[in-house]
Amino acid sequence: PKMEQKEAAHLEEDQAAALLDALEDEPIQYRTMVYLLLFTGLRKGELLGLEWQDIDFDRGLMQVLRSSQYIPKVGIITKAPKNKKSQRAIKMPNSVVDMLREYRVWQAEQRLLAGDRWEDCGRLFTTWDGHPMHPDTLPRWFDKFLKRRGLPDINIHGLRHTCASLMI
Repeated sequence: PKMEQKEAAHLEEDQAAALLDALEDEPIQYRTMVYLLLFTGLRKGELLGLEWQDIDFDRGLMQVLRSSQYIPKVGIITKAPKNKKSQRAIKMPNSVVDMLREYRVWQAEQRLLAGDRWEDCGRLFTTWDGHPMHPDTLPRWFDKFLKRRGLPDINIHGLRHTCASLMI
């Protein structure tokens, strides 16, 4: 028998606007991650696999070439995206490009604060000392953020569906 298809969880336009308003007072690292997910439709692993060399600020393009994943007893690994079509270039809105510029300055300041403890992995999103961010960090923060702000309960992957719905 055929399974009944459920509509993917996503935010409506007014809910997405409320989410963006609520992000204004949040740490730049998380704000930037959520903006990228919402405006580009990236998967969480693709977001965490982004490196600065993947960003073309002049053309407003982002290359999706890798994904970051955590494997117990192994750690954080880098792998190819989900499938061949997942390797792609994405045009970013000017507001996202501007946010990435601001975020890059912030990350450079963090690098200076960490001093010789900084391990440069080239990633956009890292721990305080430059290592790749654990894939569970963003979803944990996001759940707490939604509750704290009284926003609709949606998981990180729901932002991918929200992006698609808003584009349609």
